[in-house]
Amino acid sequence: MRTDLKPWQFLIAAAAGAAALVVAIEWLHPKPISQDADMVALLPQKHETILYANVSLLRRAGLPDLFATSAEEPEYRQFVAETHFDYTKDMDALAAAIGKQDYYFVVRGRFDWPRLKAYAQAHGGSCTADSCSAPTSKPGRWSSFFPLQADVIALAVSADRSAVSVLRPKGHIEPAPMPAQPVWMSLSHSLLNDANAFPAPLEIFAAPLAQAHTVVLSIGGDEDLGGDPRKNLSIRLVADCDSPLKARLLRDHLEERTRMLRRAMADMHQSGNTGLMGMVADGSFRVAENKVLGIWPLRKELLDSLR
Repeated sequence: MRTDLKPWQFLIAAAAGAAALVVAIEWLHPKPISQDADMVALLPQKHETILYANVSLLRRAGLPDLFATSAEEPEYRQFVAETHFDYTKDMDALAAAIGKQDYYFVVRGRFDWPRLKAYAQAHGGSCTADSCSAPTSKPGRWSSFFPLQADVIALAVSADRSAVSVLRPKGHIEPAPMPAQPVWMSLSHSLLNDANAFPAPLEIFAAPLAQAHTVVLSIGGDEDLGGDPRKNLSIRLVADCDSPLKARLLRDHLEERTRMLRRAMADMHQSGNTGLMGMVADGSFRVAENKVLGIWPLRKELLDSLR
């Protein structure tokens, strides 16, 4: 049977075949993680709190010292000695999805994969050709991990010893939209509704923010403060509401709680210049269409107190 294709039909058929080939190639050979937005895109997004940190930038600003306490714990020192991986020096970026029970991480940095495998096997775990799992210090919990590429590793902590498989690329990685700030967190509604999830000065804001559609907190240099953005840091809030009216109501709630905090500090004769409570009481808010924007200056005194 003879089939005659017109030129335009041949072109369409050729284009369709090429597109199918491209899709197949991308499925079998996923795109390497070339930017941190790819790391965020790999994380499970539904009902999770998503965290991102450009650790290399924080390191240049001197902020990783905030984690010095945990880095001095004996268990962590043993991990560094056996794996030659120290997150205060060898981690460049971190993306994480935090759920009620499971935690997922995609980390960019410098890794010695044979040493990581040996560590897992030496501590009650096991490894296949390209992944490992090992028990954590908490009974019934497992850490599992595998290399996504030479400088990026996937890690999960869960009751499921193979939970990290969720992070395996399933074709083309579409970069996730991200705030411009070097550190940010998209808060889940389950976290905002957890009364025990926040320290006292912050918990008064959780219930109002739980009414927003999305809530993102970020840390970065604030152009409104002027000077070196690495030194003039601020915490920013972007709460996306369903309507401008709901945004104005949320702003009013946040401003009222801020005034309550200031009155409480005045009753206790505390200065608003230092400490977490002082930082939170120094917040300001405004509405932009259906969004509530907030800002809290992050002073050096507060950072020093956390070291």
